[in-house]
Amino acid sequence: LELGGLQAKVMDVEAFAVENAYALVASELPVSIDGVVALVDIGATMTTLNVLRGGRSLYSREQVFGGKQLTDEIMRRYGLSYEEAGLAKRQGGLPESYEMEVLEPF
Repeated sequence: LELGGLQAKVMDVEAFAVENAYALVASELPVSIDGVVALVDIGATMTTLNVLRGGRSLYSREQVFGGKQLTDEIMRRYGLSYEEAGLAKRQGGLPESYEMEVLEPF
């Protein structure tokens, strides 16, 4: 947050955050009350997938991989430091082959 010049005003526990995210998505997209919505949270070391219909959870899975593993692969592949790889991941500047060779398999 600080890197982006932002400050947290509200914090939420994960279960409520998913429900609140669904409510926001449902209000912004042309999804019917029975429409299916997938919410993906890619954290540093954990990726969570939640599939909801009508605000109720249909499917939820956590996978032990996230942005840190992608940064590590960028470091390894292109010989960058952790800081350089993280910056390149967020701001661009990686070789044209990055998407096909690194991002898609990730």
